[in-house]
Amino acid sequence: MSRMSHLYIIQNHLGLIKIGKTRQLKIRLGRIERDDLCTVQLVSLHQDKGDEEQKYLSHFEPYRLVGEWLDGHDRARKDIADHLCSGPATQWPFQPASDSKIAKWLDEVEAKRSAISKAKLSQRFIRKMENFYERDGSWNLHCDWKIGQIIWEYDEEHSYQTIPQKIDSIDTTLVSFGDVDLRFPLPKFTANISDALLTWPESERPQRWSGTAWDCCIEGLKARRNNMLSRH
Repeated sequence: MSRMSHLYIIQNHLGLIKIGKTRQLKIRLGRIERDDLCTVQLVSLHQDKGDEEQKYLSHFEPYRLVGEWLDGHDRARKDIADHLCSGPATQWPFQPASDSKIAKWLDEVEAKRSAISKAKLSQRFIRKMENFYERDGSWNLHCDWKIGQIIWEYDEEHSYQTIPQKIDSIDTTLVSFGDVDLRFPLPKFTANISDALLTWPESERPQRWSGTAWDCCIEGLKARRNNMLSRH
């Protein structure tokens, strides 16, 4: 028989409130602090009431700011305290921060989440290059286009719509953002060592590579992925 989950109410250092469920509270709060770049404290815990999480999240939907983080100002605190805590006697460990501080934190959290999402997608592609694609030294246009997309998104720290195109017999990448379309020649990453070296972050790029262009791309993408994650 599986253990019941518990319903928790926490507050972060900016005064925002989060309602969630967990079977291992200490581990869960540690992950929240790591993933959401914040310090949290427990406000209230309801043993074996985790199955009521969605009910309360729906009720407090008007206070939602991002993800499951709720506004921490007076009206929200009163409503949450009346339903889930000790009413007026509830002890809130943090006072609400200014809107500018909250906005800055939200931007930082969003940037980290975006970086993690890109890292996961690139890791899947790296595994495909390692295990599934042909590695006979021939040029792979599909992989080159995907590599170019990964590099663009890492360098710009933003996701764009990218489309492979052939213009005047030259393979290019069409990058679209808003109403602007830019076209870039597509390097032959998987077949040319000098192009493959472009997959590496500039600060870590080897002067020479003695292996294949394919393996150079794999190691370069790994280094670029690690470099991006280290910034967040």
